[in-house]
Amino acid sequence: MSGGLEMSLKDAQVKTRMLAGQSLKDWRSKANLTQIQLAGKMSTTQKQISRAESGRANLTIDFISGWAYNCGHKFEFPKF
Repeated sequence: MSGGLEMSLKDAQVKTRMLAGQSLKDWRSKANLTQIQLAGKMSTTQKQISRAESGRANLTIDFISGWAYNCGHKFEFPKF
């Protein structure tokens, strides 16, 4: 791509983390859980929940699937 329309890899990663964080927050809200309640269910800290929701954490598949499970959300990869 040319003309300055390219997104750097780092920018793309930040954008992806932000979008993922918003989805995680939506799942938690729909489950009527506070950050502290979810942290307790996941054996983590409220700070880690906050970092994930704000896009400041590099999330693992295990963390995301655990989050989904504890929020009653089914997490699946898109089928191609």
